Amino acid sequence: MDSLQYRVQQNEEKLQSLRRTLQQLKASPALPTQNNNNDDTNNQVLLSGLRKIREKLLQFDQERAAERQHLSTVRDAMKHELLAIKKEVLVDGLRSTPQQFRSDLEAQLQSLKQQLLALKLKEQQPQPQSQLVESSPLSAQKKDALRKVRDELIAIKQDMLRLKTNNNDNNNNSSSEQQQLVQLQTEMDAYRQMLTQKLLALKSEIQRYEDEVSLLKQQNEEFKNGQRIPELLQKSISSKLNHLKEDVFAIETENKSLRMQLNASQNQHPMLSLLSMPKSMFVTTVDMHCGGQPLRIVESGMPALVGNTLSDKRQCVMNKLDYYRKFLMHEPRGHFDMYGVIVTEADADSGADFAVLFMHNEGYSSMCGHGMIALGRYAVDFGLVSRSSTAAEEKKEKASGKDDGDGSSKNETTVRIQCPSGVVTVNVTTDDNGRSTGAVSFVSCPAWAEHISASIHLDQFGKVELDVGYGGDYKVICPSTRFNLSVRDSPIE
Repeated sequence: MDSLQYRVQQNEEKLQSLRRTLQQLKASPALPTQNNNNDDTNNQVLLSGLRKIREKLLQFDQERAAERQHLSTVRDAMKHELLAIKKEVLVDGLRSTPQQFRSDLEAQLQSLKQQLLALKLKEQQPQPQSQLVESSPLSAQKKDALRKVRDELIAIKQDMLRLKTNNNDNNNNSSSEQQQLVQLQTEMDAYRQMLTQKLLALKSEIQRYEDEVSLLKQQNEEFKNGQRIPELLQKSISSKLNHLKEDVFAIETENKSLRMQLNASQNQHPMLSLLSMPKSMFVTTVDMHCGGQPLRIVESGMPALVGNTLSDKRQCVMNKLDYYRKFLMHEPRGHFDMYGVIVTEADADSGADFAVLFMHNEGYSSMCGHGMIALGRYAVDFGLVSRSSTAAEEKKEKASGKDDGDGSSKNETTVRIQCPSGVVTVNVTTDDNGRSTGAVSFVSCPAWAEHISASIHLDQFGKVELDVGYGGDYKVICPSTRFNLSVRDSPIE
């Protein structure tokens, strides 16, 4: 309230200064009209005075707006303070005994009554007429603010009287009050017990974190001193050991099967016994490559394949001659990425020039793209198919002068190769001498999409969407970004 009175006095002083300025302008002597220069000077003086008044009035309006805003802020603050006082009074009343509460209420009522009487006396005090006229707008606002404060105080008084009545009723109902106190004490005990449990849980959590930090510090010290292997390296080593165990188990299983074959009767299983394997094998091969991909073509040295169809011959190789695959594909004669092919006769109704069976370090496949390219050149250069006669004919046409082309000759020899997946047509570009130039294309067997947007679940990556297509063999296609890989930037290892 003191700050409000101080601001009201400041506003009144500013109003009085403005009124004095207006009175000075009105009381200034009449300006002479004879001299034009004097008129201009007087007009400029008047204009400057009016500008100053206008600036003061604008400043005063701004200050009044700021004061209104401040009054509203103060009013809201007073409301909050009064509510806080109410809450404090209620809480103190609940905490104190009825006798103490009654005495506190009486003391507070007496103080409020004195404050209200003081406010009434202030309002009834006469003020000078000029001051009342000058500060009438602000005094009305002040009266409104004081009325609202008085209303709030009256409301507080009524609340206190209501609390006093309730306390009197509580005195009459002491038994119910005792029950409420017992219930409150029970609730407080339960709340205290819950807080104790939470504190114990927090202490155990903090102790666990401290143990982890101490363990990490100890591990770091061991890492620094070279006494401990990092956890990631431990996992890598254990993973490699597991793979080695699996490989050892696979080798032991294979050895057991081989021992069983050796112990089998040669009369009952003459083809399965390893004793029937020749003591020395001489196999002639031609090694080719297609953009770095290897292909080992078996020319001679293998036994004749038994079967009327290519599928029967493939079963014969898989069941009876698989040791040739291991002999040619595995180290020391082969390596992990070695790819091989066995050339054989095509089926009578296939219309192919010859047939092939593909093999690699793990087994057999039904189709190989880079193998088709290498086999096309091999068939042309090694005479498995008849070379195209287009080159000789064009040479004769050039000699007779009938060639009306651009002087370039492009000859192609078509090679039809039967694979387990179907017949593949290979077009090999040749030079004038009928030898392959290196440009090869092929049309594979029919292809189709088996599944579109299928999904599988992987333990490491979760649900993965993929497409499954067939083009000689089944391929699974999925984006590399699903595995956090980039075809251009991710390392190979």
